Amino acid sequence: TCTDDITGSVAAAGKTCTDLAIACTLQLNAFDSTIPAGIYGWMLCPVTCSKCTDWEAAVTAGQLAIIGVTLAPSTGPATTPTPPATTPTPPAPPALTCKDDITGSVAAAGKTCTDLAIACTLQLNAFDSTIPAGIYGWMLCPVTCSKCTDWEAAVTAGQLAIIGVTLAPSTGPATTPTPPATTPTPPAPPALTCTDDITGSVAAAGKTCTDLAIACTLQLNAFDSTIPAGIYGWMLCPVTCSKCTDWQAAVDAGQLAIIGVTNSPSAGTTPTPPAPPALTCTDDITGSVAAAGKTCTDLAIACTLQ
Repeated sequence: TCTDDITGSVAAAGKTCTDLAIACTLQLNAFDSTIPAGIYGWMLCPVTCSKCTDWEAAVTAGQLAIIGVTLAPSTGPATTPTPPATTPTPPAPPALTCKDDITGSVAAAGKTCTDLAIACTLQLNAFDSTIPAGIYGWMLCPVTCSKCTDWEAAVTAGQLAIIGVTLAPSTGPATTPTPPATTPTPPAPPALTCTDDITGSVAAAGKTCTDLAIACTLQLNAFDSTIPAGIYGWMLCPVTCSKCTDWQAAVDAGQLAIIGVTNSPSAGTTPTPPAPPALTCTDDITGSVAAAGKTCTDLAIACTLQ
């Protein structure tokens, strides 16, 4: 009879079929390398995965011997059948459904797809150098990023093997697919939207774009020597600085790779950002006078003094 966890292996691993629901159509060795290739979530949890018809057909065909589920011989004493010499091919699972965090990697990192929403069209290794190049936020969170059409096309084309999401082979023994020799090129993400602090670096420094408004046309390493040269306030806060047109042109030209903002993987050397406009003559442009609790009126007597 079609039953969830008929072998007891799910419970023995301290899990439930509810836990495996996100992996109904995935090979489980994508999550645990000790599990043999060719075992899909629906084989262990057919009721939860709504796959009883396929499960019963697979039992009848002897294709679930890989997990120890077989029909007893019709005559003679009941014995444990010897599995075939080669791993049988399970019925091909249906196409994957577009879901946020289908592999569980976002939750495993202690994050949610809401946290990744600002990085839908960014390569995640701009934020964490341990993440391989070529992985964009929308690949992990297609629903949140409104990218289901691109995600499903990428799955069908095998371009999400880089994050362990593949369709099972339709014929031959089930194996973990080998990614191509080169990193597959994901579908080009749409142009970024002009947004203040798109990388989150301003907030991470405990500041707001209002704080940076006085430095729209200044290089920020004038205030903090640890910031690389060539980064202007308007690059981080284009809305506050009324520089969206220049910001979007710089993104399209790859000139904001210096702060980790790109539409696609960049190549070559670090680009030179566009020259900022000439500074406007303004009292206390850096805010240092006000920070000292003074005004330019207080300093008027010292105009010609050191």
